[in-house]
Amino acid sequence: MIPEDPNLLSWLKASDCVCKKARRFRHWSIRCMLLAGVTLPAYAAVDELGLLASETGPLLLLETAVDSALARNRKLDSAFRRTEQAQEKIDAVKTQQYPRLGIKAGVRDHLIDQHFTVDRGALGDYPVIGPLPGENVDITTNYGVVGFTEASIEQPLTQLYSAAIAVDHSEMQKLQSDADYSRTRQRTILNVKQAYYAILRTQADIRSARESVVFLKELSRVTHNYVTQGEAYDYEALEVDSRLAHATHNVKALSNRLIGEKQDLNHLMDVPLNRPFKVQMVVPSHRSLPNRDVIETAAIRNNASITEARYGVESARLALKAKESEYIPDVALTASYVRLYDVEFIPEEEAYVGIEMAWDIYDWGRKSSEASARKAEIYNAENRLQDTRNQVLLAVDRAYRQWYDARSLIAVTRLSETAAESKRDVQWNRYQQREALLDDVLKAQTALQRAKTEHYRAILGAYSAMASIENLVGDG
Repeated sequence: MIPEDPNLLSWLKASDCVCKKARRFRHWSIRCMLLAGVTLPAYAAVDELGLLASETGPLLLLETAVDSALARNRKLDSAFRRTEQAQEKIDAVKTQQYPRLGIKAGVRDHLIDQHFTVDRGALGDYPVIGPLPGENVDITTNYGVVGFTEASIEQPLTQLYSAAIAVDHSEMQKLQSDADYSRTRQRTILNVKQAYYAILRTQADIRSARESVVFLKELSRVTHNYVTQGEAYDYEALEVDSRLAHATHNVKALSNRLIGEKQDLNHLMDVPLNRPFKVQMVVPSHRSLPNRDVIETAAIRNNASITEARYGVESARLALKAKESEYIPDVALTASYVRLYDVEFIPEEEAYVGIEMAWDIYDWGRKSSEASARKAEIYNAENRLQDTRNQVLLAVDRAYRQWYDARSLIAVTRLSETAAESKRDVQWNRYQQREALLDDVLKAQTALQRAKTEHYRAILGAYSAMASIENLVGDG
């Protein structure tokens, strides 16, 4: 059942018995107010948008909804995790600059016997004992397993250049992840605000529709009385009843839409979808915007999408630089210690230090092709940056015009609503005196409902456009 406004209903019923003199005084007072230019402050109109329907659950302020979404939203949490992953990658890449420590141990079995001959006198010829050894000595390795242990340390030299580029590349990717997180955060704030304003817009439509239901009920009662008295035709009563049925259905349809919009907001806050709450319109601060050029400059400097695309260009350039560094030979300072077990004749221990170089002198054009691919990626990244910049500027211009139009439309629609309400009242009184046709009353009521809707939408349109501008310039 549609709840009725007792004040409006009592006024409608009382108007049946008011005297003609009282009506003239009321109409004269309304005309005086209009001629005197009496207007309500902006916040008075906005207060009409607060707590219009679904008065169940705790009051949810816009700031609370935004904070809840920032604390719980899953997409934002995933973006934050990506920034942590990027930092871990930086820490991992930095280790390429440090010495590489290694140790190996194992056992080996000879598949081929090793044979050594030590010639007579190979170790010297001494006056007393003579040549050493005194005759040729044949040495053959024993069958069986030989154990070994090797410890080594290697400090890259030329690879330090490639490692430094890799660190810079990883840090640039971290900046991209930070920009992506900022963009996701701003998008989350915008989505919450738009969802909140959508709820207010629907609740405003519900209130306007309910007022129409109350008025049409009283109009139906009066029209049926006229039909009974023979002063109106049956089709007139049927037309009013049809309008009433449509208005009642409209309230139900809007209520269903409101349920879905509240579920959308609950989803953004990552709370149970059917959690009840009620919303309230914030009081407008009559905030003005700077010049459009100032907003565009701020957007180019601070917009997260542009920042991410700009870092993308730098990342692509560093990727090319890293690929070109692969032409440099790998040179490293090395030191190693080796110990053998179960061996005879040959030394059991060995230690050495030296410089090693490794270089792929020919790779069949692999590095050249990969470098060409990196150059193409730079070109694509620059195109994405320019395209993103243009899209942001277009969005700023669009949002700025929407804000300006909506702000100008608020005063216009407020006057239209006042005029439509006054005309509806006059036509209603004239209809009760049989001085106006039913069609005139219905047209006046339709115009009033349309004027109310336009006024509410103008107010919320200004808020929505302001939220879009804040998102584009990176101001939450």
